[in-house]
Amino acid sequence: MAEMIKKGIDSTGSIATIYQVQETLPYEILQKMYAPEKPSYPIATTDVLVNCDAFIDSTGAQWSSGALNGKPAGVFVSTGAGAGKETTVLSMISTMVHHGMLFFPLVYVAAYKELSDLTVVHGGSGWADGSKPSELEQKIAFIQGQEFSKIAKKFEIS
Repeated sequence: MAEMIKKGIDSTGSIATIYQVQETLPYEILQKMYAPEKPSYPIATTDVLVNCDAFIDSTGAQWSSGALNGKPAGVFVSTGAGAGKETTVLSMISTMVHHGMLFFPLVYVAAYKELSDLTVVHGGSGWADGSKPSELEQKIAFIQGQEFSKIAKKFEIS
């Protein structure tokens, strides 16, 4: 889903870079879980966050200095049914508020046709896109990235 969000952002002329969180489970446990290999995206560090206007936990130094204040932020998660995606997104919003960040959800008007499509089973919602994304869910993710970038551009200072 991150790839589709990135494509949506890139489609507006903005540039997005995908980072991933450092894996916390030992390799042996991941093997027992039959976890797929992680993509080769760079690992997000707190140093990377300030340079990329991105956000992740462990940003106490950025919070105390106000480095993330006024930065646009969005959230997407990919989960199966009943996995708590709404709770995950809502939990992130409170942290963004403490940082003074501007939260932008999926713009329903832009993706209404896709979100209300009843001809195919999908997990796309204003909260996030479902697991094992279908073509429709990927389109919704693209729209989320595209609309996020359009809104964020309105806050650019020349």
